[in-house]
Amino acid sequence: MRNIILHMHFPKTGGTTLSSVLDREFGMHHYNLSYFRLKVPDESGVTYVLWRHVGYGYDLSDIRPDWNFGKSDLLEALKNGKDIAAISRHGMLIEPSTIDAMMAENTTGCRYRFLPIFFLRRFLPWHVSLYYQQGNDPETVARFSSDPELIVAKTGTLSEYTRYCVDSENSHRRHKSMYNWTDAHICRMLAHVDLYQFGLTERYDVSLVVMEEALREYFPGLDLSYSRPLNVRHLRPLGTLVQDMRKIERSLGMNLVEELARMGDSSEKLGCWATSCK
Repeated sequence: MRNIILHMHFPKTGGTTLSSVLDREFGMHHYNLSYFRLKVPDESGVTYVLWRHVGYGYDLSDIRPDWNFGKSDLLEALKNGKDIAAISRHGMLIEPSTIDAMMAENTTGCRYRFLPIFFLRRFLPWHVSLYYQQGNDPETVARFSSDPELIVAKTGTLSEYTRYCVDSENSHRRHKSMYNWTDAHICRMLAHVDLYQFGLTERYDVSLVVMEEALREYFPGLDLSYSRPLNVRHLRPLGTLVQDMRKIERSLGMNLVEELARMGDSSEKLGCWATSCK
């Protein structure tokens, strides 16, 4: 039985820091998958691209952006990565169809024990952080992308970006991706995995300690400590979480904040993390 950590990396929740820790702990056995895909599969039929190969193993002309990640992508990584101990990927969601596909894969060869982990963050500061991240993404990403949300983030104010996200169907789907699991989805996943751990970005260090303790049963000696957070635009300069959120609410106006909050209200189980602090 092979143990495989599935790190579901939701943007702006501390996933880059966690991915770097998994790189350190597992080295080449950690498959940190990028959102780029080969335009032409390689000789092994592989289409995904690891982050460490972007700009090195492949030229930018050889790859294209692919923001979606489904069961076929995960199965491709499992099939071609016989040495995998951990997989990280933006937008990797463990949904019923993915669970069924993974269980079918278990019957055809080496059996896997899947250990999903991820972080969640309060919806409003997550949205603001996503705005600043997209606004500062490299120009190469903007040139690759035809996503108007990215263009609005790079050219518009926070209020203009928020209004676009509220009115855009595509942005609705993206913003709900952190909160759209139903109880049935979660129960179905729990029936097929031995460990399911999520942390809170607002309690990042404590969450990592809990994850580390749980994962050590499967990976003795695992160390999830880190020296500094990565991919952080700024450390908290304003004050407490509540003070920061109050400033955001004043900047956007409560009507727009309430419209935005409703975008994240689709899951009752995680609903308390989809709205602002009251």
